[in-house]
Amino acid sequence: MYKKQLIKEYNPRHMKKLVYFQVLFILGLAVISPKPVSAANVGDLITCSEFSTVYFLGEDGQRHPFPNEQTFHSWYNDFHDVVQISCDDLATIQVGSTVVYQAGTRLVKLPSVPTVYAVEDDGVLRALSSEEQAETLFGEDWAERVDDLSEAFWPDFDLGAPLIDGEIPEGTVLRDDEGSLFRVEGDEAIEVDAVLDTDQEDNLQEHALELEDLEDRLGVALALIHVDADQAATVLAEILEKLQVIDVDDDDEAELDDIDELDADDADDADDAISDAQEEIAEAESDILEDQEDGKDISASEVLLAEARVHLAAAEAALAVGDFALAEDHADEAKHAAMWARGKAVSSIDDGDDSDEDEAEDDDIQDESEDESESEDDSSGEGDGDEADDESV
Repeated sequence: MYKKQLIKEYNPRHMKKLVYFQVLFILGLAVISPKPVSAANVGDLITCSEFSTVYFLGEDGQRHPFPNEQTFHSWYNDFHDVVQISCDDLATIQVGSTVVYQAGTRLVKLPSVPTVYAVEDDGVLRALSSEEQAETLFGEDWAERVDDLSEAFWPDFDLGAPLIDGEIPEGTVLRDDEGSLFRVEGDEAIEVDAVLDTDQEDNLQEHALELEDLEDRLGVALALIHVDADQAATVLAEILEKLQVIDVDDDDEAELDDIDELDADDADDADDAISDAQEEIAEAESDILEDQEDGKDISASEVLLAEARVHLAAAEAALAVGDFALAEDHADEAKHAAMWARGKAVSSIDDGDDSDEDEAEDDDIQDESEDESESEDDSSGEGDGDEADDESV
């Protein structure tokens, strides 16, 4: 029987910003027109003009093919992130292992065998013992989740033990009545919204099971794990690793000069963005404390500050696993939320600005507003020419 899980604290609210699945894939491209680029970076989806295939460029420096469209759509809803490089450049990249289905998305079977399998992490297949078990886990429409898996791709998967009654396959994606997404990890279901970018969230929403319906079918109430900001950096880092399309051991990471150089620059940018966010959060904490001592209502500021801390934790987690773009995005969101918490109504953040430059910019805006007010007073009795000059200022 399925073990009921102990409830743990863990709640980063719905942050729909960036961890992005790094995949390099091969597949028929009948419907995309990728944008040509001169070079590719680790984590890109790439193709070239002479072939109808797409690859995922892994941290091992290899291009990993998607064997078919069904496998690709277990990771992505569309092809808009695919970029085109020259076929000469593509030919210099060694072909790596084939990408397998994302865990918790589809069921698979061989055309010649009636057994249906759930896919867990790293391509582990867990056999379903009966149609009754399949319906209990996946609902009356469970058969619509089944894809035929070509025997040619069978060696890419590992056969695990059959599922026992009441056991939920690891990696199964669940959705609660508020739309939050959870991922089954052993005896726990962990909220994953904080590590999903928009594309990832849209994709997993397509495959998610309704939590309440699954509980009704199993006859148990599943405990959901929520994470606070202090826990997020550790917990989310582990989830991020499991959401990678190709998991590369440290010993197998490629030492490619062009990729390393790009990664070093990206890492520096992400690290700088995190430092800026940390400074802004520290200033926000100080300002909010002063406001509280002055008897002001700080409830709204505390909500924004909490959001900033969760984004910062997600940024640190993404940086730890090498997803520098996601780390920088979360850090910018953290900085932005902290600014709002301090009462700074800003509409955008310049990644290159530090806190001192932001304050100087605010002073410039105030001075510019005062100059405009003085200009309007001086122009009250003057002609249209002066008004035009005032507008240009």
